[in-house]
Amino acid sequence: VNKRDKKVIDTIYKTKFQPSTHTLRDYQKNALQAMEKYKVLTVQAPTASGKTYIASEFIRQTNRSTLFLVHRIELANQTAEEFKEQLGVECGVMTKGIMNIEKQITISSIQTMYAILKRNNETSRMLKIYLYNVTVCFADEAQVVSDAGMYGEIAKYLSNVEYMIGLSATPYRNGPDSLQLYA
Repeated sequence: VNKRDKKVIDTIYKTKFQPSTHTLRDYQKNALQAMEKYKVLTVQAPTASGKTYIASEFIRQTNRSTLFLVHRIELANQTAEEFKEQLGVECGVMTKGIMNIEKQITISSIQTMYAILKRNNETSRMLKIYLYNVTVCFADEAQVVSDAGMYGEIAKYLSNVEYMIGLSATPYRNGPDSLQLYA
């Protein structure tokens, strides 16, 4: 039984993103089609193949509340700059323990999000409400994701997520790590 909040998962924003100036490569088109069709998957593409660009195109097409998780502050800032260039909108950036969830697109370090959830105060309550309303979630460098630890804690609150997409050049591991990634 699907117990997700239909009002949340059906919410589509009216944001007017700037038009794309790039021509999608075939593998990027294939990734976008797979993301739309399967909704929960890992996009594997080599370094410098445009995984963040693929994500920006998906955001443009779906126009939903989006969380983009990274595991390093440098990646959060880099992604925010790239999304601003590609989409023409400012993104909320959560790093160094500071919550910023007022934008349609939020880029967060996993460490900051986890730390805020653990505060158990008004800020963590607001973050839980925000996560309840996210319908698209990306995990950059998905090879570091598992259902144990910080990512698993955050996933507990993504109860209405429609699309859960990992991005990685190397998502496979030899051992139980692969099973945790897929969980």
